[in-house]
Amino acid sequence: MGSGLIGALTSFSAAGYVASWVITAYSLIILRKKEPALKRPYRIPGGLPMAWFAAICMTGLFLLLFIPGQPVFMGGIAILIFAAWMAVGGVLYLIDYRARKQYSTLTRAAYLFANMSKYNATISLPGFVDSFERDYKVMSFVVPKDAEYAGKTLMELYWGRRQNVFIIKIERKTEIILAPGGSTYVYSGDRVFAVGVAKALDRFRDYQDVGGKYSISTLKDFMGYGDAEKQSPLSCIEYRVLPTDTFCNQLIRESRIQDHYHLMIVGLMTPYSKILELPTATTLIEAGDILWMMGSEDSIDAFKEICRKEAEEKGEKTTGLDI
Repeated sequence: MGSGLIGALTSFSAAGYVASWVITAYSLIILRKKEPALKRPYRIPGGLPMAWFAAICMTGLFLLLFIPGQPVFMGGIAILIFAAWMAVGGVLYLIDYRARKQYSTLTRAAYLFANMSKYNATISLPGFVDSFERDYKVMSFVVPKDAEYAGKTLMELYWGRRQNVFIIKIERKTEIILAPGGSTYVYSGDRVFAVGVAKALDRFRDYQDVGGKYSISTLKDFMGYGDAEKQSPLSCIEYRVLPTDTFCNQLIRESRIQDHYHLMIVGLMTPYSKILELPTATTLIEAGDILWMMGSEDSIDAFKEICRKEAEEKGEKTTGLDI
């Protein structure tokens, strides 16, 4: 009995190993088709043909494990263990799905780019924020008196388009400007908060005079989950672009969303992709795109009200907020 059980467990583990490679192979093929422009540090030899070859071979081998009479047939006990293992995995997935549903997409976006309010401060920070911390940082700096860009608007500076650095907050004496629009001026003495990938922030610091009083923090600290002092509360909203929207089929810099609604686009997902992207000023907004926009709670409430009024005027029952 002991040796038989060990043999069954060995066969079962082999089936799990083969299944993982089947999933990996097909995931690679799907990702190559959905995200052809995605940067890949490593490319498999042979490209897609090799991926299809691996997927077909692994699928065939996986099926042979369950066919009696085949040299690789793993036996009845191993099949029962494999079925139980899959059932337990399915139950855990459903349990985890219910837990994930507690966090809406909007809430998850707020975790990335803003500080959660005191009413939900007891919610634990999702683990995926730590993975984003490796790339995305928040830099704060005080604009020097002799800075060449002092006295210019964000639209004139084009930092988002030229250097992929986005200004999410400006502190000016007792005034706090959240998600400033393109018409917002940058003055000497302002404390500016910029978000971007670490390399983009490094280039920005090299090319722009940020003075000696700059600091780079993690998203966790900026959101108030780290050791740093809590920042001003920001919220996020998720919006699906409609064909009738005035900013549909426009570049982000032409949409004037920041100027009109005081909201900043911090993420964009197309209908053909499941990957959230940090857009640039030249990113085209198309119908069906999902925008993650950040701003103060007042700005978000005002945007919601505008959406509802426009829907009523057009006689529509749903808005881009109904995702």
